[in-house]
Amino acid sequence: MSRTISAQLECPNRSDWPTDGQPISLCHRLMGSYSTDHQAQFGPQGWSVSFLPGRSFTHAETQLALEAAEASARISALARLVGLTALELTAMATNSSTAQGGGQ
Repeated sequence: MSRTISAQLECPNRSDWPTDGQPISLCHRLMGSYSTDHQAQFGPQGWSVSFLPGRSFTHAETQLALEAAEASARISALARLVGLTALELTAMATNSSTAQGGGQ
């Protein structure tokens, strides 16, 4: 599920980034998430994402990577509510789904 991002030409401070209800914002050569500290920067080789060092991405791939970081943060929050880590919850949900024929 792809989301539209906000655009603004000048916003040197992250606190100045547009907040029009979108979870990911584009500011000149920076893209970031409102619900995590992760961000991406555009350079000569393409986009680089803070939590995926050493790799270059297209604009669409960068947006998806930031959305994945937001989803991961949401899973972590839900896992804490049931007394698990995000890894435990994900593994249990994946194994349960696979055992019941719902996995790949």
